[in-house]
Parts: sequence; structure tokens; C-alpha cells
Amino acid sequence: MTKNGSSHKQNFLKSLMPISYHDNEATSSDPTRFMIIHVDTNQIMKSWKTSLFSFEWLNKDGSIKDQNDLSTSLAEKYQSLSQSIEEGKSLTRPVLGVGLMDNVEIGSARDVFLTLAKHDIHSIEVHILKNDQDFFKYYEAR
Repeated sequence: MTKNGSSHKQNFLKSLMPISYHDNEATSSDPTRFMIIHVDTNQIMKSWKTSLFSFEWLNKDGSIKDQNDLSTSLAEKYQSLSQSIEEGKSLTRPVLGVGLMDNVEIGSARDVFLTLAKHDIHSIEVHILKNDQDFFKYYEAR
């Protein structure tokens, strides 16, 4: 098998592995205000690329930067999270919200969300505010 074919097979197998999550501390002050949903990673990325914070993680074309192109601190987080994914460790559930331009914002655990997206995980479990449930219906994984 070619190196590229082997990499594709590994990504496919990773996409089938269940990801274990734990609650984000950002939701602990009032957990009744939040709910958990599964979102479609590609749909979230299309919206989030307009975020003021996306330049840290995204190339101009909207693709996620390779580890070598991230800042040192983000590259270290990416490496650590990649290892946690490989080892099947529980990850902090990201918190999503509605941005100023009616786009998706990744509030807390952005590094978790983007590392999972870079690993071709197509559905990610997240916290959202219950008040934002209607907004996120479009982004829910099917």
C-alpha cells in the first residue's frame, strides 16, 4: 500500500473511533443553561472561517494549517491533543456560540475542535447555550 493510501486508511479508521468527552469547565457555573449536541464539522468550519480568531488556525483558503505552520504554543497543544486522540483519552467538550456576524464562534476548547477537525472527525460533540438551539439546528450532524 502506498504511503498516501496508508494515511487515508488511518484517517478513515480514526473517523470510526468513538471520541470520549468530558464537560467543559466553562459550563460549570450554570450547567442548566447549556445542552450537548453533535455538529457537522465541515458546516462549522465554513462558518467559523469568518471569525476574527480563525487566522491562528486556518490558511487563507479555509483549510486547517499543518502543525508546522501553527504558532509554537498551538503546535504543542495540537501535538498533545493528537496523542490524546490516539490513546483514546477523554477530551474537553468544546463550547460553541453565535458570533457578532451571525457566524459560529468556538468559544472554549477551540484547540480540541480544530485538532479533531484536522484528524477528519466529521461529527464533534459540543456544548451550546440552550437559547442558541434554533441557530445550531443547521449545523447539527445527521
